[in-house]
Amino acid sequence: MDRKRRLFALLGILALGALASLPWQLKQWQTLSKERAKTAEQETHLRELALNKEATESARRLVTNDPASRLDAAQLLVRAGDNKAARPLLRQLEDDSKRIPGMASILGDLYRQVGQVDRAHNLLTAMLSTSPNDPVTLVRLGYLELSLGEQAMGASRFKKAQEVAPTDIEPLVAGAFYQDKERNYPQTQKLLQRALALEPERWMTAVLLAENLTKQRRFDAALAQLATLAQKHPGESQILAQQARTLLDAADAQPEKATVLRQQAIAALEAAAQLAPGDASLAFERGRAWKALGNDDNALKAWEESYRLKSNYPRLRGQLGQLLLRRGQTERGRQLLQDEVTAEKARTDFSVQVGAVVQNWKDARARRRFAQWCADHQQIPRAILEWERFLRDYPGDTLVEKEIERLKKSEIE
Repeated sequence: MDRKRRLFALLGILALGALASLPWQLKQWQTLSKERAKTAEQETHLRELALNKEATESARRLVTNDPASRLDAAQLLVRAGDNKAARPLLRQLEDDSKRIPGMASILGDLYRQVGQVDRAHNLLTAMLSTSPNDPVTLVRLGYLELSLGEQAMGASRFKKAQEVAPTDIEPLVAGAFYQDKERNYPQTQKLLQRALALEPERWMTAVLLAENLTKQRRFDAALAQLATLAQKHPGESQILAQQARTLLDAADAQPEKATVLRQQAIAALEAAAQLAPGDASLAFERGRAWKALGNDDNALKAWEESYRLKSNYPRLRGQLGQLLLRRGQTERGRQLLQDEVTAEKARTDFSVQVGAVVQNWKDARARRRFAQWCADHQQIPRAILEWERFLRDYPGDTLVEKEIERLKKSEIE
């Protein structure tokens, strides 16, 4: 039983970028337990690595000899955001997925997280073709389709997953994620409450519910829930981070309490940073709090730290650039602001292109234009995916076949 629990823990991927453990996967993975027994020492080593900040470095250096260890190492690297080191392991896992039931679904979701949408889509759709009512794959494919801008299709996957697995929490959390993106916060709340009722000890669901209450400006209820969670789970940085974000939003809405709330937020963020020192979002929010308190020196330190950890963190370049301009660092400030404008334009252009092709899916010319636009703008995985989908609907186009071959070669190089 202990071995099964350890196996279950391995397969856990958190929701919102990382799906949580799904009980219905255990049967698919029973065949993997025999191979795991051969590499117990390696697995123990990997789990020890996950407990310290050298985890990803060790995962990069580790020579993995079996699927279980490869999957462990790949998940460590994906969680750390080291996509470059993760991708070779994911390629190796593709061979493993051909003989291990359930592996393709997990691998497809990992590919989604590293941006390889072409491989993710192929694996997940193939998996769903053989198991059309598998709620795990439905949820994972739904997340992928949302990331592709195909909102209606993603939402339909989540709805079907809820229908076929009404007592599982992941389809509910996925549905809540979609409703949140649509800014339907009351419906988001209902789905999260249903999920929490099914599994009350799942603290991440409670954090998402607190975030939802914050968006509804129910700050007191959100903070009360987060205070209880922080007391029950003192080592979880995500609880403290959400507590800080709620305090900052409450401060913006309640000027009479703003100073005290922002000071409390900074204390929560500093505590969270001790638990997760590589999280750029914590430094960004700390800069936001210091700036609102009028302490530009501390705001600058925090935002520079955030920039060092993740230079393209959303809104960071704009905030940092403006602050640098006010402090006389004109050249760098203007460059950061220009970088932010360029990035925002790229995001907007991409959204426009996606929206146009989704609305004209039956128009072959529109689909060709979109695939070519993706290739021209270095969206290589998306370009490959769009050309492959085009070729399935319009087979025999030799020019498209050659373009796919060229793009795949450039992707490897």
